[in-house]
This record gives sequence, structure tokens and C-alpha cells, in this order.
Amino acid sequence: METQKIDLSDIILVSEVSSSDLGVHYEREVLSEHQVGEREEVEFKTRRVVANKPEAQRAKAIYQQARAKLRKLCSKTVLGLVCPVAEEARLREVVEEIDALIAEANASFSVCEVSYTVVPIAIEHSNVRAQEALGKEIRRYCERLVEASGTHDAEAIRRVLRDGKGLETLVADDGLRAGLEEMNEAAREAARVVTRSIKEHEGDAAAARDSVTVRAAADEVARRFPWASAFDVVPSAGTVPAETGAAA
Repeated sequence: METQKIDLSDIILVSEVSSSDLGVHYEREVLSEHQVGEREEVEFKTRRVVANKPEAQRAKAIYQQARAKLRKLCSKTVLGLVCPVAEEARLREVVEEIDALIAEANASFSVCEVSYTVVPIAIEHSNVRAQEALGKEIRRYCERLVEASGTHDAEAIRRVLRDGKGLETLVADDGLRAGLEEMNEAAREAARVVTRSIKEHEGDAAAARDSVTVRAAADEVARRFPWASAFDVVPSAGTVPAETGAAA
């Protein structure tokens, strides 16, 4: 069966460059040396010295805060961090916020310095390789979500949802994007249903996952997947057959 092509929006590849000095250095003290024929043995002790631990911890926190700001806006893909061109203005604002955050922190440090630079690179939809790579990733994400829902495992479903966070924003076709968003919501509901069912069955996961409501929620994920047949997605045991998942 011919695989359906996904039309993607123009995107921005977001590159990160970081190199931070946390005021850490290592001191080595030689304890003993032994020469046995051509073999030499040296025993030493290494001491890790942090010039200002509270400041180093704060520097780490600032770096993590900067990265979190960027990742909240971008999607992690095989190409790296990307975001739609439609979010370019917001991306510029986030970069300015990060620059201000880093500059303010560095001005207050006595021994540490955080270096974190964000470099946005536009990739047009005419870039065939980028389109193919992201298209395959979105298809694989859809397959994984249907498969995870079929296992009736809430954590597995949530893990796939986290991995695919924001991928729907890269799809140019309104119908396909809406279908993916609906499938994501059905998967989130399936995870909630599994969690509730386990509580209702007093922790008996096997019985909970075999309940009618859990199986129905998993079936709904496949039904919400409008390109199941085109992508040759085969739901796991417990979900509807692939052909019934190819909704109009």
C-alpha cells in the first residue's frame, strides 16, 4: 500500500550551544609509584574542588531553566529541536528572555559563568530530506501511540505522548493536524481510564487492563487515527482492526 505523504509547515531548526564554568577543578595527589619490569603502577587520589557550591548549584538551575523555556516551545525530533515558522515571533521572545536570564545570573556570580546560546535556522518545506525525516517520525509516533494504547499501559501511553509533544504543530494540512490532535486527546483519555480502572480494581493491573472501559478507550485511539490504513498501522491485540481505524 502506498504510504500517505504528510505535508509539513516551514520549520525552524533550533540549535543550542552551551559551555558553562561552574568553578569546579580537580586536584590529583600521587600516593605511590611502582616499577615492575616494564610495567608501571601509579596509585593516586583525586580531589574534586567546587569553589562556591551554592553558586554552582544556582548556575546549574539557571541553565536548566533556560533549556526548559526553549523546550516548552519546541518539539524534539530526529533533526533536533524544531518549531513551526508560525511561532517565530514567540521564539524570538523566548531567546531574548533566555539571554536576559543568563546575563542577569552571570552578573551576580563571583566564580561561575553560564554560557547558553540559541541559534534558529529556517528550513523551508521544499527541503526534501527534512520533510522525509519528519514525516517518518510523525508516522512512527502515530504507530507507537496506537501500539501503546493497545497494551493498556497508562505509563507507556504517556511516555509516547511526551516523546511526540508538539509534532502535530508541524503538520501543514489542517485535516491531518486535527486528526493527530484528536488521537492525542483520545490517548490521554485512555491513560486516564487505565489509571481509574486500576484504582477501581484495587491495584489488580491485569484485571483493570482487561476491563470493558479500558479496551473501549484503546479502541477509540485507533478510531481517531484517520490515516491508519495509509500508514499500514496494525493495532495491538485488544484494539479495533486497522481498516476500521481509517476514518474519513
